[in-house]
Amino acid sequence: MSSGSDDGFSASIEIKGLCAVAVVGATNRSLYGIDENGNITGKRLFLFNDTGQVAVGLRVNDDGDGMLRAYSSTGKERIYLGSGASGNGFMIGGYNKTGEMVVQLKADAYGNGYVGAFDRNGMGRTLEPGP
Repeated sequence: MSSGSDDGFSASIEIKGLCAVAVVGATNRSLYGIDENGNITGKRLFLFNDTGQVAVGLRVNDDGDGMLRAYSSTGKERIYLGSGASGNGFMIGGYNKTGEMVVQLKADAYGNGYVGAFDRNGMGRTLEPGP
């Protein structure tokens, strides 16, 4: 299993029991590959389960923000953890079995905290600071 991109970096990790093997292919750009200290570097890393589904994805998006996504055994996104858009802090999202985001925890554009819990139709309640 591998995940590639047009930036010349691809990585794959297959987990079998207690052993994990990483395979990295890179171009001659020094930002991607394995450095002299043995560190794997790049913009994307995916972990696959025994059925070939992505279980965890780590990446840097086009804006330079870091993201982590955890998937169910069938490949459906369940948890999102990342830097907020335009440097607005962070965002954590949780998805239900049909793929709707039902929980959010984030910092808004003003640096305030936001907690939201929603049903599958997007209706719910939020907790935000204010007077």
